[in-house]
Amino acid sequence: GVQTCALPIYAVCLILAMGCGKNGTGPSQSSHPGSAPGLDGTYRITAIDVNGKKMPDDAMAKMTEAERTVVIKGDTFSGGVGSGQTEDKFKADPSMTPAEIDFTSQLPNGITRRRYGIYKLDDDVLTLAVTNAPGPQGADRPRDFNPSQTVILMTMKRQ
Repeated sequence: GVQTCALPIYAVCLILAMGCGKNGTGPSQSSHPGSAPGLDGTYRITAIDVNGKKMPDDAMAKMTEAERTVVIKGDTFSGGVGSGQTEDKFKADPSMTPAEIDFTSQLPNGITRRRYGIYKLDDDVLTLAVTNAPGPQGADRPRDFNPSQTVILMTMKRQ
């Protein structure tokens, strides 16, 4: 049979060790070290590839709006997990090619987990490629926006 990736967004967020549920829109009024100009906003996830497997469109369509919502404000990234809310800090370097982004998460066991990624913002479409290897330090930073066995690739549209 056909194998599909029917992974709920909360599972993707947990894989990334990123949570959700916070509300906020518009640009941040304060300056945060490591935040990236122009990223602030509320985004709707439009596509996800986890470890090289694309989440089918019908599985995406079944998710609630809240499960597909990501909020970026200053140096904080929060995303869709219902009542299990967490926030992750990130540091972005838009001067790199491609632009780099590093996420820091506090896991429930007290371990700090770092994930290295790249991003691009085209008008209101944000694309993230973030390492998804096991362990607290993740793996090497992705070099491109192609799906792979150790990368989560997310495409989001600013609302």
